Amino acid sequence: MNRTRSVLLMAAAAICWIVLLSGCDSQVSGADQFSAACRENTNIPDEACQCLANRAETELSEPAAVWLATAMRGEKERALQLKESVPWTELLEASMFMMKAGEACAVDEEGLPIIE
Repeated sequence: MNRTRSVLLMAAAAICWIVLLSGCDSQVSGADQFSAACRENTNIPDEACQCLANRAETELSEPAAVWLATAMRGEKERALQLKESVPWTELLEASMFMMKAGEACAVDEEGLPIIE
């Protein structure tokens, strides 16, 4: 298995656990802010973070995407507060998002997609 893909999948799995144990932040919205949270708080390559952010913007509700970005930043208290306002179905979708989208956004060392 490609090293970058392995790193991306491990990071996505770790984020899923963080998300499941925590909760979202209304200050973070949009693809750029999601991408920044991903780049600054994970070891996922920049190109994959931008891909994840673009997918989050279209595949998740705004509250769910914000909750996920807050969890990525490790803001547990705020994430728990925001978690109360997001329907459980959207929380579940956001929790699984990183695994599903992570696979689709996997890139190699040259920034080229591993999976098409």
